[in-house]
Amino acid sequence: MKRQIRSIDNSGWITNVFNDKEYIYFTDAIFNTKYSSLYKISKKIVLENLKNKNDLGRYFLANPLIENNNNAVLLSSSEIEFIKKEEYYIQNYFLFKNNEYISFIIDKKVYTKNINLNEPKEFQILNYNYDFLIAKKNEEVFFLDENLNIVKTFKKEIISLIAFEKNFVVLDINMNVWLTDFELNFLEKLDSSNNFKNIFYLNKNNILISYKDRKNTIVLNYKTKLSTDFVKEFLFRAFLLEENILITKSIYDISDNINMSSLIKFIY
Repeated sequence: MKRQIRSIDNSGWITNVFNDKEYIYFTDAIFNTKYSSLYKISKKIVLENLKNKNDLGRYFLANPLIENNNNAVLLSSSEIEFIKKEEYYIQNYFLFKNNEYISFIIDKKVYTKNINLNEPKEFQILNYNYDFLIAKKNEEVFFLDENLNIVKTFKKEIISLIAFEKNFVVLDINMNVWLTDFELNFLEKLDSSNNFKNIFYLNKNNILISYKDRKNTIVLNYKTKLSTDFVKEFLFRAFLLEENILITKSIYDISDNINMSSLIKFIY
């Protein structure tokens, strides 16, 4: 199935994308720079703008800060809202149980804090389910409460985790993709290639597996194990804007060089 891919003009300043129910959050974080900023845009506004089929000369995802953008047309036409500037590299931002959380990279370690609390804690948040935040640190995985207190510890080394109703799908440090139970017991290997890859949630039955070396992303039904090609590209970030629209960010060009200024893409 040939998919429609739309690259939105003036979105190359966005370096990472985070998902919530009502908003999409963006950062302009770049390593070895002193500050990074957090922004947001309503999903309703994005969907309304996507009704316009032109992708060139689009301004709704332009940077809204005058210190980063001296183009008056872009500034006045951007529909992105600036939230805050932070001293460190913003690694993540999310909401859980009506609390806001933000993660930073500080001295090559990830720290996360509940915005209502003062001190960040050294955890990288992987995901969350109904009850707990799921985090990692060193060679362990943790279930955390909303105050970032440890509820349960697992001796597991994983890179990323997708939460489903009855299972997790995890990417381990050897680049294997596993189906696990909620105790992180490995039940079945879904992908055993040792290629560098990312995994993403697609819907209640399917995940995306994106391969860097192959420059390819597939859809895998983790229940039936059936798979199909999705798009000829390695994805850095991907999540559903709505049922049939995926928002993505890539950071490698065709020569495998890092290109943080690649445009935000929507895939149908």
